[in-house]
Amino acid sequence: MTGGALDAIVWRGYNLRTMSHDRRTFLKTLTLGGVALFTDDWFKLVAETKEASQGKQLPVHPAAVYGKGCQELNAFWSAGEGYALYLNGTPYDEPPTRTYRQKLEADGDDHVIEALEQLGQGKYEALDDVEQLDEEAEGGKDEETWREFIGRKAPSLLETLEYIESEGLPTGSWMLDEDIDSERDEAFVTDWCRRNAPEAAASVFLSGLIQGLRSDREEIRLADAIEAEGLRFVDGACPGNDTLVCAYANDYDTLAALQRILGARGHNCRVIILQANPADIAPAGD
Repeated sequence: MTGGALDAIVWRGYNLRTMSHDRRTFLKTLTLGGVALFTDDWFKLVAETKEASQGKQLPVHPAAVYGKGCQELNAFWSAGEGYALYLNGTPYDEPPTRTYRQKLEADGDDHVIEALEQLGQGKYEALDDVEQLDEEAEGGKDEETWREFIGRKAPSLLETLEYIESEGLPTGSWMLDEDIDSERDEAFVTDWCRRNAPEAAASVFLSGLIQGLRSDREEIRLADAIEAEGLRFVDGACPGNDTLVCAYANDYDTLAALQRILGARGHNCRVIILQANPADIAPAGD
């Protein structure tokens, strides 16, 4: 069966209270290690759990065991996109902050730290901020500025201070241990979003699951089915913005199938619905 045919199956069953007949028929043909995953009992359990919880909980297969160190694959409904997936995190997780000192150390700019720490002490004790370079130097020649004084006494230090001045780096040692505003640390934030954010971690985890299945000739069909069944991977929110790396699941039934496969593959990972699709919630009085 081609990817296009599988996609057609997905969309015929998308957002429906009950899984479409074609979708059920196809899933019944899939096995893992020769064992059928999607049996009549499984379909019944999915339908009953979905109705009883109004799409807020997934069925737990009797053979599934979630022990110590269990990971959480959290699903959060996003209108128009499907369920956004987050590994061991939520949509509200923010990138960590770091100090100017940490950024400079990571960039290999230890000489900047050393230069700033020389200010406010020794022969520069009256100078504690690079912004004072053009003020009159204490202890210098008549009307000599700090820029002129340091240039005469320590040219290499002046070169570093002027580098700090031109690059918009922290101007005094007192700023070194302050947190950097995320807008001034864009590369760090982008790297975190692409590598360490819960949504990026979920994308890597699920890509690995699919690749692992495709490495086994007997399970290639199942791997293709998982992706076509309703998983979508995104790398970059839009042209010019590559911060978003994530995976979406189309609907409740996709999440249920994914949970079944994770359990069958021995992954100690529980799929949890944080926010359900409103279409799965019965109106009051139903």
